[in-house]
Amino acid sequence: VISVVGTFAYSQMKLTDDRIYAWTVLGLGVILGVISVVYFRNVTFRPNATMSQWKEYAIARSEQSRYGTSDSPQGKVSGKVSDSDEVRLKVEMTKPMTLYLKGYTGSVWENGHWTALEGKSYSEKYEGMIKGYQTHNFHPLAQLSRYIQMADQVSGAAVRDTEMNVIVQNVSAFRKYRYIPYGITFESLMKLGDSNQDVNMPGSSSTETEDHTYSAEVNALSQDAMLSYTKETWLSQGVDVSKETGEYRIAEEDYREFVHSYYLQVSDRQKQTLQKQVKMADRGNLVTMTKSIRESLINQAKEEGSWNTTDYSSAAVMMYRSMDIPARYVEGYVVNGEDTPVSPDGRYHVEVLAKNAHAWVEIYKDGVGWLPVEVTPGYYSELTGVQQQTRQSASTDSEQNQEEEEEEELDPDAPDAVQTSNILSLVLKILLLVLAVCLILCVILAMGLCLRRHLILKKRWERQSDADLWIRLEQSAAVLFSIYRYQRWDEQKLDAEVQKILNAYRFSSHPETLVSESDVGQVQRYLQEVQQSVYEGAGKAERLRMKYVEVIV
Repeated sequence: VISVVGTFAYSQMKLTDDRIYAWTVLGLGVILGVISVVYFRNVTFRPNATMSQWKEYAIARSEQSRYGTSDSPQGKVSGKVSDSDEVRLKVEMTKPMTLYLKGYTGSVWENGHWTALEGKSYSEKYEGMIKGYQTHNFHPLAQLSRYIQMADQVSGAAVRDTEMNVIVQNVSAFRKYRYIPYGITFESLMKLGDSNQDVNMPGSSSTETEDHTYSAEVNALSQDAMLSYTKETWLSQGVDVSKETGEYRIAEEDYREFVHSYYLQVSDRQKQTLQKQVKMADRGNLVTMTKSIRESLINQAKEEGSWNTTDYSSAAVMMYRSMDIPARYVEGYVVNGEDTPVSPDGRYHVEVLAKNAHAWVEIYKDGVGWLPVEVTPGYYSELTGVQQQTRQSASTDSEQNQEEEEEEELDPDAPDAVQTSNILSLVLKILLLVLAVCLILCVILAMGLCLRRHLILKKRWERQSDADLWIRLEQSAAVLFSIYRYQRWDEQKLDAEVQKILNAYRFSSHPETLVSESDVGQVQRYLQEVQQSVYEGAGKAERLRMKYVEVIV
């Protein structure tokens, strides 16, 4: 409004310097833009929950068409984990172990949803970080195995692990990720493809089974084995046993800096609150700290109601971070091979069902790498057959309680936003957005018409004030004929004297001998009278058209 009014006022002034007018219009436009942005950002802007739901829904549907159905909520803690008995993965292993196959990894907590780090986190200072590590046989996804191999070269630091071969076949699981086990070797990881980030190994949209089957060598560990491990101090001694241990030490120190920069994000207020919840935790001991976190989560779940594995894992990430331990949220599948009988081929074959989808917390142990930690009751300790049944029973009861709390049945293929009231709200918001865009376009159009009028009038005024008699008459005649054409008047209605002067101008071969200074002045005065008469006799809308569209008054 300020811009339009200012432009209109300025257009009525006779300026001889275009720069004054241009800078004025530009200044008004900048002021309007700054005020609009500040007002929108700090006064009227509110995150649009409905649009966010639609965005999530669109992304989920798109990924479902490309990669299939996910059995876990992809970082959305309020979502459910599947309880279906459909076979998702087929796993073969040479030793009967419990494996955690890692898929979705969330690093940033935002509006009830764990999301990955922004791409810019891997730029600037950390540009090409993962690529550089790979030249030294180091990758964060294979770091645990690499550490075990390096520790074997250091006296007294060897890790008791189980070397085994694992074959994973994706039958009908979500294909966006390669589900890799902890302890996978660097060489096996590199055969799966290229990953420039440290969160997971990308999958493929291909529906061919062979494209989603891989064999890997793994240095497997029993659950919680590395929490009590304290032999990693050899890394801080600065004495390298071999070139390989030296390369690992340098790469780990660099990656550790990145981890502590991006995986400890928690507000000071939240940090203080969480530290009070984790009672008797020895911050220097991962075993007692983990025990305290597990106990705290059980108590918190009892107070707040039924929790599922995503709730426990999400809360645990924040608790570890509050104790200055880098942590992140992970979803994938638990493969329980300990109770599986050996097959005639000497291998252990496990069918991983959709209900084996699970969430856990992943912590970074300085020097060693990312370790999976269980915080969901019924999962930690050793997964025996009895505990497996207890786990499934607890999961089923949790989901039944959630279903009883729901007040209405919704279409399983549609998000919560697809309800009548939300659709109406969305339509209204879209209409408001369209109106806002139309208003902005109208303002831009008005400013353009005002600027156009000013330039035309300026040029006309310069020509009507020119020292050349002929130029002044030519300009006055052009405007006069424009008015007559607009009004659809017959030129015979022109004043007789003016008609005579204009005929001399138009048809005489030597008009300069027939037209004098007084004749031009008479035509100009007549033009002003006609303009005044036409303007006063018109309505408001017609006046605007005469002024800004036709520019004849």
